[in-house]
Amino acid sequence: MVYTLATAQESKTSLKASKKANLKALRAWAEVLTELDYNASVWQAVHKQPQNAFDFYIQKLSDVYDNEKAHVNFALVGM
Repeated sequence: MVYTLATAQESKTSLKASKKANLKALRAWAEVLTELDYNASVWQAVHKQPQNAFDFYIQKLSDVYDNEKAHVNFALVGM
């Protein structure tokens, strides 16, 4: 691939659009969360185990970012 000024400009434009989408998704994620999401006793009652709560929120986060056409990178590490 020949790297030209046009290629650099396209790359810069793409990166700018990606940053906008990620910021929009982050704001959408913040709006999705409610007071109950910050209450640990609710987590225990609803999800029973920490892993279930993590799975629930990771799916919720993924859905929000997907709806906004944004990218989120994360890794869940546990036993």
